[in-house]
Amino acid sequence: MYCYCKQIFTEAFDNNEIPFTALQNAFSDGSNYCETWVYSYVGAQVIILLVPMLIIFINFVAKKFLWFSGRFERKHSLAAETYASTRNMALLSIINTGFILLIANYDFGYDIFGLNLLQGGYGKFNSSWYRVVGA
Repeated sequence: MYCYCKQIFTEAFDNNEIPFTALQNAFSDGSNYCETWVYSYVGAQVIILLVPMLIIFINFVAKKFLWFSGRFERKHSLAAETYASTRNMALLSIINTGFILLIANYDFGYDIFGLNLLQGGYGKFNSSWYRVVGA
């Protein structure tokens, strides 16, 4: 189905047609498989774009917050203030990396819009998880 529906989608897009109307063809059994495929496909493409932008935005806000928190500690020298800000940013980077690995590889059991989000390969923290992800 993927190859057939994607071919119709790209041909309609190349011919300056609306791809969603081109995919509303019913098959001989009366089902419209391409219509459900296009929602999954577009959703996956949007997620591919939104997740990195969300990570960048969160990191930007967290960096500014941690920089200001380093200044808020009211250190007596600029070197101590810089050290506090750098320490906070390093801690955030370590935690951020850990959360991304956890979220990407753990199966939370949710099915969000049929896109297999939050459905990693591991439902438990067992020896196979530690061999692949934890190492």
